[in-house]
Amino acid sequence: MITNRDRLIQTAAVLFHHQGYASTGIEQVVSTSGVSRSNLYYYFKSKTDLAIAVVRHWIEVYDRDIVDPALQDETKPARDRLLDLYERAAATQHPAAGQTGCPLGRLGADLATSVPAVQRLLTEYFDRLRQRIAKLLHHSVDLREHDAAEKHAEVLVCLLEGGLLLSHIQQDPNQVRQPGHTLVDLVTHSR
Repeated sequence: MITNRDRLIQTAAVLFHHQGYASTGIEQVVSTSGVSRSNLYYYFKSKTDLAIAVVRHWIEVYDRDIVDPALQDETKPARDRLLDLYERAAATQHPAAGQTGCPLGRLGADLATSVPAVQRLLTEYFDRLRQRIAKLLHHSVDLREHDAAEKHAEVLVCLLEGGLLLSHIQQDPNQVRQPGHTLVDLVTHSR
């Protein structure tokens, strides 16, 4: 059963992603969610608190739907897991439905410099993602030096986010898929 709190977060997540944080008013979140204004303020002291909950929501969604299924299967080689990461990210892009880009990137662009909690959450999330990829590379690919795995992982994460941004700008999921495949091939064939 979905709670009013969950309904508010899910509604705000969609609205913030499509319209941006600044262009989405509390009244729109309330009317779209069907949850009362007083109930919103019962759960969240401010729109900023709601945004922090939305960031946590998107982190959970990305881990559940993209990152964990792609990276956790230890029966697959590192190359296949990394390719799956880009495939899953590309599969989240639906230009015809107006669902492109990275919701975390959008909220980060809107709030990271003005809301320290958002900056901290996003920094921690992308650091964890980079560390997971570095560990995968260090143990599975011919990148024996820890620094090499870290550097490659940093580039893989940056390309993932950049590809999602370009997917939004160009309305083309291949902006995630094709560069991701190219970079994975380069990294996993490194010597």
